[in-house]
Amino acid sequence: MMLYTSNTQRDILSIGLIIIFLIVIYVLWILIRKEKVHALKTKFSAMDSVISYKKMLNLLQFRIGQKGENSFFSLVMVSVDNFDQILEYADESSTSEYIQRVAKMLEIVLPLGAKLAQTKERETFLIYLPDHYSKDTFLHLAEKFKEMAEKRIELSNGIFIEKSTSVALINFPDDEVNIDDLNNGLKATIYRIRKEGGNNIGFYSADMIQEKTYYEAYQKLRNAIKTNAIETIYNPFFSRLDKFMAGVEIDIVWHKTSGDETFKSFMPNLESSDDSYWFCLWMLEKALSSHISMIGMNRRVPYEIMIPVGVRQFENEMVFDDMINILEKYQLEPQQLVLKIMNPLQVSQETQFIKSLIQLQSTGVRLAIDVNKIDDSLYLLLNEYKIDVILLDQSLLTKQHDKLMEVEELINFTIANHIDIIATMIQSKDQVDKLDNHIDKIQGPLCCAPMNKEQLLNHLNKKLDI
Repeated sequence: MMLYTSNTQRDILSIGLIIIFLIVIYVLWILIRKEKVHALKTKFSAMDSVISYKKMLNLLQFRIGQKGENSFFSLVMVSVDNFDQILEYADESSTSEYIQRVAKMLEIVLPLGAKLAQTKERETFLIYLPDHYSKDTFLHLAEKFKEMAEKRIELSNGIFIEKSTSVALINFPDDEVNIDDLNNGLKATIYRIRKEGGNNIGFYSADMIQEKTYYEAYQKLRNAIKTNAIETIYNPFFSRLDKFMAGVEIDIVWHKTSGDETFKSFMPNLESSDDSYWFCLWMLEKALSSHISMIGMNRRVPYEIMIPVGVRQFENEMVFDDMINILEKYQLEPQQLVLKIMNPLQVSQETQFIKSLIQLQSTGVRLAIDVNKIDDSLYLLLNEYKIDVILLDQSLLTKQHDKLMEVEELINFTIANHIDIIATMIQSKDQVDKLDNHIDKIQGPLCCAPMNKEQLLNHLNKKLDI
């Protein structure tokens, strides 16, 4: 009996020792884990305020894994608008210097404990904020980041660069709960801002379903811009009076593996995804940034720049402010800008459309349309939208003794209403001679073929032999 009791006591003692041993191991594991977390926390806290994108992702993954109050943090994404256009007048070294200077400006206003990283897209920065803010405080911080990133920067070679930015805001865990969703949420927010013209601050919202749906197509378009698969083409028009270039019409060609597409062919897709607004503003700024070098070379009077636009552009209430801001940035007089409406019969929000036209025309910006036939609908457009310029194929305008009555009436109408006519598809001197004297501007193979920027620079001050 004593032996049995002794064996039982030994078994109980052994089990007790095992339990105590396991408890000690568990306590040690907890202490080691806490020490590891503390070490990581100390490591991340001790990092410089500007870190690599890889380290930023590690920091976010660590914070996401924490529990309780320590799990709250906020993210800001700051992206330079139309960054690709800087390459029109700055080389790679200058561009890199500009990005470094922007990062330095952002670093100046980082709160205590915040971190800044440049993403894989070199014009985009991700900012980690270790706290959770009220909406007003968060917006105030974002405004400070935006203001600093948009300061006019003078580079070491004397070039000045001043660009607007789009800023996206998101909170963890209120908005999204993993790195991929946080990152995609910020990108969707930037996309929504860009669709509306950029140069704004936006909070992420879980209802951004449409942005997520169209984001892949948007990325393809942005990548085409970055890789120069989208090319700007210049189609000059000349004055018959002084025989020099009077202006240039802009077109866009997207070089795809399936074949080239002009702006007119892919514009409907842009309008259906609401990408037409930002893209047309990009086209305008691209054209003006390209013309910076031409302004000094042009020895003639300031010529006109004609940009193709869709009606959806004018249905945005911000179009006046956005276009005038771009004109002022590149010091182009509004009278030099002509907006050619590609689809004038497809207006859906006519009140805002007309309001935008009136605002732009009040500053001197002019409106143009292509004319394929002369009928009552043409005069309706000319009257209702106060069109300033019409582009007609020379075959409709040839001056002959048996000239059709409707051509005579159209020319008289344009004279009475101060509408300019550009005769297009001019192929011979004989066609020029047969044009009515009222028609001064001509365009077509006789003048020159559509050109790229370098070809246009070489052609700028050449006199037309007609």
